[in-house]
Order: sequence, then structure tokens, then C-alpha cells
Amino acid sequence: MIKETRLINVLFLLMLCLCMFFAGLHIGGLDILNLSVKDFLTPAVASSAAILAAIMANRTIKNNRRSEVLKNTLDALNSDLFKGKKRTDLERACSILNKQIEAQGSFKALVRLRPTTSKFVEEFRKSNEAEYELIIDCLNYIDRLCLGMGTGIYDKKLINQFLGESVFNTWWASMILIREREMRYLDDITSEPKINPDFGSPYKYLHAWVDQVTQEQKLKGVDYALVRLKTGYKRRSELRELEKCLS
Repeated sequence: MIKETRLINVLFLLMLCLCMFFAGLHIGGLDILNLSVKDFLTPAVASSAAILAAIMANRTIKNNRRSEVLKNTLDALNSDLFKGKKRTDLERACSILNKQIEAQGSFKALVRLRPTTSKFVEEFRKSNEAEYELIIDCLNYIDRLCLGMGTGIYDKKLINQFLGESVFNTWWASMILIREREMRYLDDITSEPKINPDFGSPYKYLHAWVDQVTQEQKLKGVDYALVRLKTGYKRRSELRELEKCLS
């Protein structure tokens, strides 16, 4: 597809040069039928040089862009959050959070209403402050990372290959924290009178990445977590119907 597009661009440039050449002849009052091969030689060389220069310039721009993307990607892969002690601490923090969720019995029951969710998150934050801050820092980072993949700042294939598992596992372990933040966001934007500005739903780039990975790899068991803001927890009747389908 890319090669076909490049060929079309080259042919378009060639046709444009020819059209400009014949238009110049017409404006100059020259008879095209009386022109010899030599008369076409100079403009043909000039047109070829112009096309070659355009191709080389385009290739240079693409190479520079590719180098920039690779540099950005290597910097992202080198994040301290996923190296050495930081990575071990993050895995430990997620493990502690998961154990406390399991102790509650049902994740679905825990995230249905904001008071229940907020109480759990606040208790976790107070008893595990360092772990809470580390997970939140990581969530903020991987949300920006997913934004970069979506906009072409990072090489998506390389990020998925080297950090995909860490990003997915962190999202999976931190769903309760994400859901509580979403509930606060919903309350803020629907409050009357409205006193909080709306700058978009939290972690939307992370969710978009998870959603895409889920569809591409046909993952099972993550549908409930991906319901998020598509219905809103206040629209209980719709959410109950959704819960039945995903249970």
C-alpha cells in the first residue's frame, strides 16, 4: 500500500511537470507539433531533476522522522518505573492491592457505587501510601505512553513488545483505582451547579489501548472493566443489563 502510494505521487509529479511544460509552450505561442526532440530534452532533464529532488527530500524527512520516533521510543523504554527496584516495588504494590480486593469478595460489588469504592481506595491509600503513590505515578505514565503510541510519537510495535505486558498487568491490577477516579469524574461533570471544568475522562488513552489489544487478541474476561464511561454508573438500569450480559 505504501509503495503504491509513493508510485502514485511520483506519477502525479511527472504529470504536473508535463502539464506545466505544455502550458508554457501554449502561453509562449509555440507550436508543439513543430518542436524537435532536442526541444524536449532540457525540460525533461529539469523535470526529472525536480522529481528526484522531491523524492530525496521526502525520503530525508521520513528518515529523520523515523529516527526521532526511535529516540522517543528508546527513552520511553528506559523509564525507571519498569526497571530494577522500581519495577519490583510496583509489582509488590499491585500484589498488595489485589490481595485487599480479593479480601472484599467481589470486585463488581466493590465498584458499583462510589461510596464503597472511595472508602476502599482511601483505606488502601492510608495503609499503603508509598504503594498507592507508585501505582498512580505508573498509571499516569502509561496513559501518556498510550497517547504517544496512538499519535505516532512512539513506535507502537516496540512499546508493545517490550512494555506491553507491564502496561496491561498494571492496568489490570489497578482497575479499582481507575474506577474510583472515573466515578469522581462523573460526579464532577454532572454536579449542579457545575463548579469543575471538564478536561476529558481519566485514563482514556490507556483504556483505548487496552480495548484495541483486547479486540486484536480476542481476550476474554476484560469486558466488564471496559464498560467504564460508556454508560456511567448513575444509569443503573443500563449498567445492570450490561452486567447480566458480561457476568
